[in-house]
Amino acid sequence: MLQHWGPTWEHAAKKLNIPFEDFYEIYKKLIQYEEPEFTVLNHGDCWSNNIMFKYDFQKRPIAVKFLDYQLPNYNTPCVDITNLMYLSVRPAIRRANYQLLLKTYHDSLVRTLDKFGFRGKKPTLEEITATMKRIELFGLTTFITAYPGFSSKSTTAFDFDKLMETEGKEGFDEEILKESGIIEKIGPDIIDLVEKHLANLRIC
Repeated sequence: MLQHWGPTWEHAAKKLNIPFEDFYEIYKKLIQYEEPEFTVLNHGDCWSNNIMFKYDFQKRPIAVKFLDYQLPNYNTPCVDITNLMYLSVRPAIRRANYQLLLKTYHDSLVRTLDKFGFRGKKPTLEEITATMKRIELFGLTTFITAYPGFSSKSTTAFDFDKLMETEGKEGFDEEILKESGIIEKIGPDIIDLVEKHLANLRIC
């Protein structure tokens, strides 16, 4: 960002350069939940690459199947919804329709719980919205780190073996951060991350 995005991004770029330990202390609290919060068995890696759709003759989706159950976890359903929203919805559409998407999910959740005779306390839209806000940092960091590679035309955006071997020092193609449109795609979320979650953290 410092090298290629121009001087207006200098403040945000510097705020992202924070000690891992400080960031980890904030991040690890996100996945903790307290009873009686509504909880489910999450898929764990819920995004479009792990979903198959079936279409009718009018090309309307009529069925869906989930694949790749390697990371299941028992937690708020907002974990899966956050993954889906940040990694499978176009950024501009997500930002412009965030509350509508949450309401659509909540309406479907309640209908499904009623259909299968769930007798427990169903979460309200306000509760789902509050939980999504609580784990927003998870969504923002997942999106900002993964989306540039997933949306890039490059076939060498990530070398996961090298990333693991070098603890993230190598294996990331910085050229993807110079691609046309990348600032518009992830810039607003970087600003949200910096202003809402990193403002009080010390800089390296």
